[in-house]
Amino acid sequence: MHAACIGVLLIYAFFAGCLFHRITGFDCPFCGMTRAHLKFFCGEFKEAFSYHRLFPLGLPFVSVLAHMRVLKRKKPFFIAGFCFVCVSAAAFTVNYIVNLCS
Repeated sequence: MHAACIGVLLIYAFFAGCLFHRITGFDCPFCGMTRAHLKFFCGEFKEAFSYHRLFPLGLPFVSVLAHMRVLKRKKPFFIAGFCFVCVSAAAFTVNYIVNLCS
């Protein structure tokens, strides 16, 4: 299941592009995340942060969202995961507003 999700995400990232950007013409809150992660994994840390300031939150954010059903079985982990998602979502929202205003 995870391999299928990763495959769909890779196809989307490299071939389809950002649907939000195509429709509205504006960058979405996650625009630059793929490029930032690619730069990070290549060891180019400064460039990674230049593409998206919050890229370190990207992988844990998606991972927690994908596993919320499993986390529900263990209430403390579910609460921690839910709090992480809420704080991350707030950070992405603030970052998006700052980028729109600049």
